[in-house]
Amino acid sequence: GALRFKTISHDNGNVNEKKTDYEEFRKLHKYIQACFPLVHSSSFVKRDIVNEYSLLYEWTGKDQTLDPVMLCAHLDVVPTPNAKEWTRDPFSGYIDEENFIWGRGAVDNKHNVFTQLEALESMLRNGVTQPNRTVYFAFGHDEEIGGHDGAEHIAKEIASRLNNRKVSFILDEGPFIINGIVPGVKGPVAFIGNCEKGNISVKLTVKSVKPGHSSMPPKETNVGILARAIRRLEDRPFPAKVDSFIDGLSYLGNHLPLSLRVVTSNKWLFGPLLKYFALRKPQTAATIRTTTSVTILRAGEKINVVPGSANAYVNHRIHPSDIDKENVIAYDKRVINDPRVEVDYSNTDTYVPVAPISSVESRGFKLIQECVASTFNGVPSAPTLMIGNTDTRHYWDLSKDIFRFSPVVFEKVEDTSMFHGLNERISVDNLADLFQFYFNILEKVKEASF
Repeated sequence: GALRFKTISHDNGNVNEKKTDYEEFRKLHKYIQACFPLVHSSSFVKRDIVNEYSLLYEWTGKDQTLDPVMLCAHLDVVPTPNAKEWTRDPFSGYIDEENFIWGRGAVDNKHNVFTQLEALESMLRNGVTQPNRTVYFAFGHDEEIGGHDGAEHIAKEIASRLNNRKVSFILDEGPFIINGIVPGVKGPVAFIGNCEKGNISVKLTVKSVKPGHSSMPPKETNVGILARAIRRLEDRPFPAKVDSFIDGLSYLGNHLPLSLRVVTSNKWLFGPLLKYFALRKPQTAATIRTTTSVTILRAGEKINVVPGSANAYVNHRIHPSDIDKENVIAYDKRVINDPRVEVDYSNTDTYVPVAPISSVESRGFKLIQECVASTFNGVPSAPTLMIGNTDTRHYWDLSKDIFRFSPVVFEKVEDTSMFHGLNERISVDNLADLFQFYFNILEKVKEASF
């Protein structure tokens, strides 16, 4: 049902000039209320609508001296510009003969919203009316376009309630459980993000050639100069760094084959070999370097006019080893090596610094690992770098222990392409596992000492 609501976030100034339909969010709010009657009638659960469209639930604990825990998800989804290429209508919520539920939001991110609330509903149904510690459920409405109207406001609201206290740990969406992701490891592996890449969009501008008629073209055009700059960026990607990647693999311990255990124990020797294998797949390559993606090109307006300027927008996801935006800009300039190409921030509002690294020795991380193992029949888990950005960027001041993980099982790496792509879907069985995972989380954190 939830997948039928078109809670699509559209960027301001998008090419198609589409606007976010906020009425869809109001409808989804009502649907959530209808689905979870105990959550919305309990005297120990406080529900607030934050900044009109985001939702914040507080399951109030008995002991207000205990640091609360925070579970997160988001209500919005990305557009479906290629809807005709889907096997099923992306907003149908169709359940096929193999018990897969189809629709935008199935794995990003309505599945987390509904299974978290179902876990709370089940707790209340079982007579657990009040936990020892407070638990927050934070559901932003604009994560897909930055979270400034949703999570940013939720963070301020929670901070006002904490009175300078901190959240014990935060769990938001993140990497998945993927079968065959680690060579030599039989079965799936869960990766838990304990850090998050930074994000900056760079604008390349060329306007060194005056506009003119296409019948008398100059030797070089602004478009040609720009194209050469783009080619240089793609031909010389940022250096790859494998140390943290290897450290993450080492957490799999005896689940690793002997060969990989030797590699992780001697990274000074085998680092180059592991780098080679990691760079063979985009999914793993993205975890060991700053990525470069040319996303928008703009130039001429008329078929017979040589354009007087040409622009390109380049999105970088910043690896912690590259530290900040200044280093990224400097690298781009050095690689392009052409003073005719202006390299600058496309919009300072789009910059997201690299997230602080959360400790894998913390109780929060250990608890998530325990719940992964107990829910998914002993599946091993390891820390990793989250390659996308989440609403957690707005929660850094609330907790030092922030983790990103979505308990969705993919049978092969290629299946992750449905994330923001075509044919997004989730099995009924996997949805049941999600519920059990969050129920296990609540079962542990509701106690005074977890």
